[in-house]
Amino acid sequence: MTFALVVLGGVVRLTGSGLSITTWEPLAGVIPPFSDTQWAHVFAAYRETAEYRVYNSHLAIEDFRRLYWLEYSHRLLARAVALVICLTAATTALTKPRDTWLARRLVAAVALVGAQGFVGWYMVASGLDRAPHVSHYRLALHFGLGLALLGLLADTAWRAPAHRRHLTRSLPVLLTCAIAAWSGALVAGLKAGHAFATFPLMAGAWLPDRLSSIAIGDWLNQPASVHFQHRALAFAAGIFVVARAWRSRDPLRRVLVALVWLQIGLGGLLVVTHVPAWLASMHQANALLVIICAALSSSVVRRRALVGGGESSFANRRVRAPGDESACLGGPK
Repeated sequence: MTFALVVLGGVVRLTGSGLSITTWEPLAGVIPPFSDTQWAHVFAAYRETAEYRVYNSHLAIEDFRRLYWLEYSHRLLARAVALVICLTAATTALTKPRDTWLARRLVAAVALVGAQGFVGWYMVASGLDRAPHVSHYRLALHFGLGLALLGLLADTAWRAPAHRRHLTRSLPVLLTCAIAAWSGALVAGLKAGHAFATFPLMAGAWLPDRLSSIAIGDWLNQPASVHFQHRALAFAAGIFVVARAWRSRDPLRRVLVALVWLQIGLGGLLVVTHVPAWLASMHQANALLVIICAALSSSVVRRRALVGGGESSFANRRVRAPGDESACLGGPK
């Protein structure tokens, strides 16, 4: 559900639907407008926004309804995700009161869902006043919280109780992929995908000349520098994932390598085709698959490190004879 929610959020952004609902009503907002009077009221509120005045003054109410239903679907699914996670946390507290590890993780998930809802409105509010678009910083924060929630849920679902507290050497892979994916939100917020229409070079060079005229303090506000940064982080993640998977026996690591380089290929295709919406949605969806696979691979490493030491297979596990406590998987108890 969280995967679908983040993908749908990307569709909302690509279609320009995010500012069609100008109020934030967590409970009353579940009920959409039905009558012509209600539709006229919400359309009148939208006509007061800067986005309508600058970009969409030609919209009729029928066109507005299509935008509204996309944003409404996104918010409704967000409420459903929040409800499922809260019910799961409550049920776990009743049925497994001693499972403190799972309880902490579900509390973190509930907190992330609450923060995501607040930041979602905080992001929308930035585009309802003077600017005809949302802040790219707030968009990146909203997307980053979505990645964090998705990674937390994937990791929690996969990890076995006996291996919960083992630290992993695979965390750098997950963080590297997450940072590269997160930087894409800045690109989306600034529409920086149009800054360079060639791949892998940018304006005929790996380091384009126009970067030299951008001040360091303005680096995250300029499409050219944000575009360059996203490409650099993506290639760094691709090389790093290959290096970490070189001697690994974990099949998920190989899947992760394929997904990361598929993501780079989709990014290249995206810029040379001038960022079509359907391809941008695929690019974002694959980024989420990268995060899920990195989180699951991290969990597998945790398991195997306890069993065989490092990322080796289970073949080295000894069979415990009666009374032989030294052969237990964790050593003597």
